[in-house]
Amino acid sequence: NEDSLLQYYAIISYTRVASKDFHYHQGAKDSERGEEGEKDTIEEIFRTWHRENEQENGVHLQYELEHGRDGKAQQAIEAEEGQEGHEITMTGKGQSSGNSKEGQVDQSTNDQSSDLKKAGKSFGKEHTNVMYQEKRIAIKSISENQHLLYKYRQDHAPYLKAFVQEMKKRLEQKRVDKRTNLTKGRLSTKLTALWTDERPKPFYKKNAPSIQLDAVFGLLVDGSASMQDKMEETKKAVLLFHDVLRELKITHEIVLHYEDAYEATETSQPNAFEWIHKLEDGQKDNGLDILSMEAHEDNRDGFAIRWMGKRLENRAEAHKFLLVFSDGEPSAFGYAQNGIMDTAEAVLEQEQLGINVLHLFLNDREATEEQLNLFRLIFDKKSATASSLEKFSEETLRLLRKMLHLVVQSS
Repeated sequence: NEDSLLQYYAIISYTRVASKDFHYHQGAKDSERGEEGEKDTIEEIFRTWHRENEQENGVHLQYELEHGRDGKAQQAIEAEEGQEGHEITMTGKGQSSGNSKEGQVDQSTNDQSSDLKKAGKSFGKEHTNVMYQEKRIAIKSISENQHLLYKYRQDHAPYLKAFVQEMKKRLEQKRVDKRTNLTKGRLSTKLTALWTDERPKPFYKKNAPSIQLDAVFGLLVDGSASMQDKMEETKKAVLLFHDVLRELKITHEIVLHYEDAYEATETSQPNAFEWIHKLEDGQKDNGLDILSMEAHEDNRDGFAIRWMGKRLENRAEAHKFLLVFSDGEPSAFGYAQNGIMDTAEAVLEQEQLGINVLHLFLNDREATEEQLNLFRLIFDKKSATASSLEKFSEETLRLLRKMLHLVVQSS
C-alpha cells in the first residue's frame, strides 16, 4: 500500500545538444566531466512491482542517469563507487536494501518447490505438467476462531443431536432384529415347520452385535477465488460434516484444494492440497483448522478428484464416499476447454473403483437450467444444489443421511 505515494513525471528532451556547446566550469575534475561527444536522451522508466509482473525483465522504481562516470555521489551520505551492472539500492519504510527482497522471495519459492511433487501421467493427460504440494492448513486467528467455533457449534447442536440419534436408532433396530425363517443359517430347535409348511424355512441367525458403520468419507472443498463470498457458510457446513462423522466414529478426510494461477505456466501448474482433517487423525477435533480455510485462485477438479481417489482406493472399509463442495465448473490454466470432460472422466474412474462421488453446488441463488445440465454431465444424478447460503448445512445433512442410510441397510 505504500510502494508509491506520489506521482512522478519524466520530462524528456527531444532535442540533441551538440558536444561543442556542452562544457563544465573550469574547476570541475576530469573524472566528474560528462561523456564526450553528442549526448543521447533516453526515457526514464518507473514501474511498480506486483506479483503479476514479478518475472518480467526490466527495472522497477529505478531511475536511470542520462550520463556520468564512475565516481562518488556527492549528495549521498553513505555512497559507494558506481559500477556498471550494480543493483539498485532502495531504503526506507517498506523497502529492503540492495536485492534482499528479491532474495527472500526466491528463497521461499525454493522452499516450497522442494516439497512439490510431479503429477506426471498418473492423474490424467490434462495434468501432466501439474506440480502439487500436500501440507497441513495453517491455523489462523486462534482466539477469534475459538469464539466463532463455539457459536457455530451452539447453532448446530439441535441438528447434530437429532441426526446422530436418528442414525443410532437405525443401527439399534438393525442390531436387535430377530432373523428367523431363513433358508440358510443355524438350524432351529422348532422343526414343526418341516411338516406344517409347504416351503419350510427352519433356519435362523444370531442377533448381530453392535454395528460400527463400515464407511470412509473424503471431502474436497473448492478453494478458488469465487468461493470468497461463500466461505463463511461453507465453513459452517464443513464443520457440521466433521462433527457428525466424529460423533458416529466414522473415518473421514477434509481437504482444501486450489491452483496457484499467478505461478502457472505451460510447463508447470502448481497445485496445493491443504489437509484440514486427515484419515489418520481419527476422532480428533479439527474445528479450528476448518475455520482457517481461505479462498485462493483456481480449481482443477479432475486432478483433485483423482488425488482423493488414490487416498481412498486402498482403504479397507466396504463403503467409500467422495464428496465435492464446489460453486461452479472447474477453472485452471489451460483447463478451460477440457476441464468439464476431464472431471466427468475422473468421476467415472472413481465409480469404477467402488468410490461413490457426490457433489454439492454451493450457490447464493437457485441454480439455472444450464448449470444443472452441466452438473448432470459431470456427476450424473449424484449432485445436489443449495439455493441459498443458509442452506449449505441443510443440504450437507441431507447428503449424509442418504449415504449413511445405504451403509446401515447393507450392514
